[in-house]
Amino acid sequence: MTFLLLPSQNRSPFLVKSGISYDEDPGICLSEYSNKRCRSDFVSVIVELQFSTRWTRPVHVGDDHRITGVVVGPSDALRFMSTRFSFRRGTSFLLAQRACCEAVAGKTDPEHARRLFMSAYAEDCVRRCLLAEADATLTETTSN
Repeated sequence: MTFLLLPSQNRSPFLVKSGISYDEDPGICLSEYSNKRCRSDFVSVIVELQFSTRWTRPVHVGDDHRITGVVVGPSDALRFMSTRFSFRRGTSFLLAQRACCEAVAGKTDPEHARRLFMSAYAEDCVRRCLLAEADATLTETTSN
């Protein structure tokens, strides 16, 4: 199991998996949260993450009329958005990112996250096409 620990003070959240800390703080591990050393003023929320959550239908992604990959759930979508999206700003991207995070945390319907991911992916594709078209026009104009 993987947990997201949200500290109550101004500290960054961190992941804990199988008693191993991923936050560079060797004093924090999952076993500490089951005994008296875990104080309520340090951790306000412990969320079990569900990276294995899958959508009912995968989203096929690609470029130039070819399918190059399949996104099967919100954790895949988060990875895809962080590595393959050209435009990581805008309302649709942020809504999809938030919904996928909430779906992984079990706080929202994964299918809702799927719809928002598809919308953000479509917007990213359109923006890439417009940028490519503008570059082609600029290249054509400067070569004349």
